[in-house]
Amino acid sequence: MSVVMHRTLALVAALFAPACADFDGESFDPVVRGDEVEVHDELPEGYRWIGGVDAEAEHTVDGDSVVEVDLWCDVDDRLLRRMKRVAARNGGELLFDVTCEHDRYLDDSEFADDPDTWEIETALTCSTWCTAEVGRRADRDD
Repeated sequence: MSVVMHRTLALVAALFAPACADFDGESFDPVVRGDEVEVHDELPEGYRWIGGVDAEAEHTVDGDSVVEVDLWCDVDDRLLRRMKRVAARNGGELLFDVTCEHDRYLDDSEFADDPDTWEIETALTCSTWCTAEVGRRADRDD
């Protein structure tokens, strides 16, 4: 397999790595779709807190050159979409107090050298964790 093909497959695998999201709180019948869930800094007036949602993703990219670290590790939007879908499925209408944390580890040590090509192999591991609170209109009949 060519180096270009290997890098392309690694990029596709990294971008579509599975992301998990979990809801903890009081569930209700859905009233909006995931793409309709709004994001706010804080819980707006007229809404109530019903729970929290968190999501995480971790993947490792191998190759002889990892240049665009931010491209490989930028999964916040994907995790936010996943959290919106899980919130909507549990009756939430908005997310607030959204935070994400990142951990990146680049291994390009001499122990990762490829003796056949005399190139330094690298491995980049990216971990991202996001959390948010979930709100629902207070006047909804439950």
